[in-house]
Amino acid sequence: MDDFDVIVIGAGAAGLACAVELQRAGLRVVCLEARDRIGGRVHTIHDPHSPVPIELGAEFIHGRPPEIFDIVRAAGLHAVETNGRFLHVIGGEVTDAPEGGPILDELKNSASPDRDESFQSFLDRSPHSEDDKEAATGFVEGFNAARKEEVSVASLAKDMKAGDAIDGDRSFRIREGYDALLRAMQGAKIAVRLNSEVAAIEWAAGSCVVRLRSGETQRASRVVVTVPLGVLQAGGIRFDPEPRDIFEAVRTLRFGNAVRVTIQFERAFWEEDSRFAEAAFIASDEPVFPTWWTRLPVRAPVLTGWSAGPKADALRGLSTGEMVERALENAAAHPARRARTRRADLVS
Repeated sequence: MDDFDVIVIGAGAAGLACAVELQRAGLRVVCLEARDRIGGRVHTIHDPHSPVPIELGAEFIHGRPPEIFDIVRAAGLHAVETNGRFLHVIGGEVTDAPEGGPILDELKNSASPDRDESFQSFLDRSPHSEDDKEAATGFVEGFNAARKEEVSVASLAKDMKAGDAIDGDRSFRIREGYDALLRAMQGAKIAVRLNSEVAAIEWAAGSCVVRLRSGETQRASRVVVTVPLGVLQAGGIRFDPEPRDIFEAVRTLRFGNAVRVTIQFERAFWEEDSRFAEAAFIASDEPVFPTWWTRLPVRAPVLTGWSAGPKADALRGLSTGEMVERALENAAAHPARRARTRRADLVS
């Protein structure tokens, strides 16, 4: 007899959401997680020295997707909308500017799967100025952690249109910390087994055997795999037989790099500079950490620097301390390099 109807591998947001829905349908479900915590890329630190939760992974809810806001309302959580100015710092000059600029609006309205191309190819044909192209490239490579030579314009357009349907130009944080959302999902009495790393899945129609690295086995009629793309590409789980169609897609997809550094200062000194008054996001032409954000509407002495896509390549192999130093060196958008930090947390 099977141990469960369905085994879900991975207790991140996707895995927990899947387990909740399956259990609501009356199925016997267990979620196997390799780490010693739930959440996957959602990882919140509740530091008593920080006035706000420190997010080491996902921080923003983009738009108002009902899948998230239904949980927020049911759990009595508070989704606080970010507000403030979006600034550009180019050559030391500070200006207010929209995210991405006019090129992305043009892309959204013209791209389609029938005539897909790379974002670089799209830019090569664009009549817009080099400044506009640079702003659009910075947004695409930073937000999507993707190289302009590889990312698909059809995928970008599809993503932007999906965002439009849920007020995607708005963003929110969960006041209690993003991990509160995951705890609310687990509160549905989902069976989660931590420290349960899956080594192999042996399957046939209607029958699956999941083998853990501990030597233990679990049986179910179905398995749902929600591990990160990188785990599958690295062969972290052996499949017998390998599902050919799925792995043909897995091997052609790309996964970008991103590094974030969150620094708590003794005071929010940037608020004393009129150029950065009410600044929420700051995009600059700095070479490694071009994007920074504050915690508005909460006034806290906390800044986060973001490096993604090809800019993050310069950080490979560096220690935590070295990454923090690079972030401070690149913080031309703020007088951060002249400030004395009280503590720093690296997120990668």
